Amino acid sequence: MGSSVEYTALHCVSNFSFLRGASHPEELVATADKLGYQAIAITDECTMSGIVRAHLAAKQYKVKLIVGSEFILEDKLHCILLATDRTAYGKICQLITQARMHEEKGFYRLQRTTIEKFDLSSCLAIWKPHSQIDATELSWLKEQTSCWIAVDYNFYGFDKQRRQYLAHISHQFDTPLVACPTIKMHRAERQPLLDTLTAIRLNQPIHQLGYALSLNAESHLRTLPHLKKIYGVDLLQQTQLINDRCHFSLTELRYEYPQELVPNTETPSSYLRHLTMAGAQQRW
Repeated sequence: MGSSVEYTALHCVSNFSFLRGASHPEELVATADKLGYQAIAITDECTMSGIVRAHLAAKQYKVKLIVGSEFILEDKLHCILLATDRTAYGKICQLITQARMHEEKGFYRLQRTTIEKFDLSSCLAIWKPHSQIDATELSWLKEQTSCWIAVDYNFYGFDKQRRQYLAHISHQFDTPLVACPTIKMHRAERQPLLDTLTAIRLNQPIHQLGYALSLNAESHLRTLPHLKKIYGVDLLQQTQLINDRCHFSLTELRYEYPQELVPNTETPSSYLRHLTMAGAQQRW
């Protein structure tokens, strides 16, 4: 079977998703390029921390970098948001800030009501349904922005039945399916490390984790022939439709100077002196 089909990896978490990803962003980018992917989306959970390293790595290769983030809401709705342009990137960053603002370091809290306050129409969303599929999640997400339904084969034995049901939902809600495996490592050889990270995250010995561990090492970047075989051409083509709509690059970012606050009657030095003396009097 040929591998001429084009493909974009849309859901990759790196080691910047603390204790969830087992590969560096640059390892994911380099492997995606080696495998012949058109693009790769680094989508760490509620953070942009790995994007700079991924961006620097992508500049060395032909593979395109898509910027995004993964979110798990308080009600367990799971989705990926991708930045199509500078506006979308700003919206995702604002959402991350809002979600983490009032929580302890390393944690975040995000509700649907918070997302509804943001205009996410410039973003693209991928819905990641749980094992117990709740189609009302998709209905709500479609009200926020353009949306796709993720097909993620985990090879636990029910993938065929799950895809059939997702195809029914896709038809019911007029929302396309897209190949969107969850990637946590660039190579399958990182599975022992991933298991160790899971044990640390859950604070349990590995031998007691049971089903909390992955049953296989499939959450790595796969070859194009393998992806074509398991997902089919149609679902891989949808990844390219998403890729074609994502044009944002970190090279677009420039420092934005704040608005000048110095009164017309003052120089910057004299106004700074005035504020310093006022602060000193207030404190002492």
